[in-house]
Amino acid sequence: MPKLGQKQTAKQKEAARVANTKHGMRRTRIYSIWCDMKKRCNNPKSKDYAMYGGKGITVCERWQSFKGFFADMMWTYFEGASIERKDNSQGYHPDNCKWIPVEYQSRNTCRNKLSYDMVVVVKSQYLAGKTQVDIAKSIGCHKSAIWRAIHNKSWNHGKI
Repeated sequence: MPKLGQKQTAKQKEAARVANTKHGMRRTRIYSIWCDMKKRCNNPKSKDYAMYGGKGITVCERWQSFKGFFADMMWTYFEGASIERKDNSQGYHPDNCKWIPVEYQSRNTCRNKLSYDMVVVVKSQYLAGKTQVDIAKSIGCHKSAIWRAIHNKSWNHGKI
């Protein structure tokens, strides 16, 4: 890779071209989903790592290569699909993953999964002095979900 301000050599350009055409899928949605899945599980610098790799969620060995992932998942993929883990305590592997419409995936967020009992737990931890960030990390939610629970924005069941 050339340094800032330097031009790529012909050899570097050819290496980049070959790397980008191994499977011809680089600019497809399914390839992007695979890259994002690997990044959130394998890269501690990813903004989502704490919710995935940081919690022990892994990508199986076969799916470390796009070729393996594509061979297993291409048959059920459809345009507008999002990958879902059937059991969120397990990692990404063929027996635990399926494609669902992206609009359904958005329903699987922590915001929509906080039960009434969980809101009670959140509020008791907050009153005990834990920070919203610490509570969010301990239960696997975004800190905004914790804020909503603490400020009665999640429930119409009255004050807890």
